[in-house]
Amino acid sequence: MIKRILVPLDTSEYSEAAVDYACGIAKQHDSTLTGIVVLNLFGLKKSLGRPGVGGIHYYKKLESFKIKEAQEHIETLKKNFASKCKKEGIKYTIDDEQGRPSSWILEDGRFHDLIVIGMKTHFRLGSAAETNSSSERIIESSVTPKYLVPAKKGLRQKHNKVLIIIDESQPSGRALQRYCQVGLPEATGKVRVIMASKKEKEGRESLERAKALLNAHNFTDVETVWCPNKLKDVLQDEQVDWADLIVKAPNHESDLIHFKFSNLTKFLIKLEKKPLFLG
Repeated sequence: MIKRILVPLDTSEYSEAAVDYACGIAKQHDSTLTGIVVLNLFGLKKSLGRPGVGGIHYYKKLESFKIKEAQEHIETLKKNFASKCKKEGIKYTIDDEQGRPSSWILEDGRFHDLIVIGMKTHFRLGSAAETNSSSERIIESSVTPKYLVPAKKGLRQKHNKVLIIIDESQPSGRALQRYCQVGLPEATGKVRVIMASKKEKEGRESLERAKALLNAHNFTDVETVWCPNKLKDVLQDEQVDWADLIVKAPNHESDLIHFKFSNLTKFLIKLEKKPLFLG
């Protein structure tokens, strides 16, 4: 069950979509949403650079202007988040912090059941943007399951199709377990479990075990797909277009498909076609 959902907020369309998705999940679970906004003062000062000779007065004025501008954005975000939650009839709290956004999200995430975050959110509050490595830090380091959403809004409530990617690793098994346990709205739809491996017999046995776990959690419409070594091509050409949600581990390495799974995560984020559940 999901009772507390963390939603990082910024001024991007990805953040708006994340709130929309989070509301859909919260309604199903009677969850409380926590909207977190972080003023990145260090990033702001870094983006301004160093003041020139004799320019300290104008530098201070610009710094004050930028801080005020960021604070105004934050107040708008908080107001819009509260308005959305009230309209949807969802319980909510707002966490207003200062510092590095990724650090605060990792800290708060430890005390939530799920993080719903925009697929390409860059935390533009107080600085131009955090780097891609900061977003990856949240994806790879957080112990909390993450739901990454594209910019397009809308969470389907019925007859969803879920693609679960597994291999022989422990992180892969954990992602499957967490998806079974949290009970997202997509649970009502068809599930496809896909695995790439060199040894077909062992691969199909693992797929059947995965199917048995899903069946035990009341996922009744489950099919399995084994493929030899070209999982990335299959995902791009066929499976991603079929699915409404993709489930996988956020990071680990598998020599069976010849590239890091973290790279596969980056590949799916770059495609930005479907939401990702990273367990």
